[in-house]
Amino acid sequence: MRYLIGLVLGIALATPAYAGEYVVLSGVEKGAAYDGAAQRLAKHRDAGAIVRFDPARPESVLAVLRKAQPRNVAVVVKPEHIDVNFVRRFLRMATQVDADPFVDFDYGFITGDTAADALAFVNNIIKAEQSEQPARVGKAAVWGGHGASRAYDDTYEH
Repeated sequence: MRYLIGLVLGIALATPAYAGEYVVLSGVEKGAAYDGAAQRLAKHRDAGAIVRFDPARPESVLAVLRKAQPRNVAVVVKPEHIDVNFVRRFLRMATQVDADPFVDFDYGFITGDTAADALAFVNNIIKAEQSEQPARVGKAAVWGGHGASRAYDDTYEH
């Protein structure tokens, strides 16, 4: 699960953001163990105050999100809060910031087996973002067609 979340966050959260475009939502109490990850990310992103919310009621932060109109939202929660119901409730809430039916901001979940893992995850996001090396995506397979494009594996960089 940690790697799947990392993949999503690598795309959604490693993109540099400007002040006012980034909100950190925290489903943990201020000063709690997992709060270190929220504090580190908010400081790095210059996100301002961390917005606390109840993971059982993600819609409770709609007024704050409507006012902030963020482009990126990081959601810090303990791993036991991430289940199919929470993810669905959060997705539904993320479509209600404006009138259209689409998701209104990029978001990702910050968590880990322990609070130290969550903080290490944030530190790795920051480190990867600051890297000047091109991202190695991996191998791509193309199947079908005729001739040389019938089956092709190669690494590529972007």
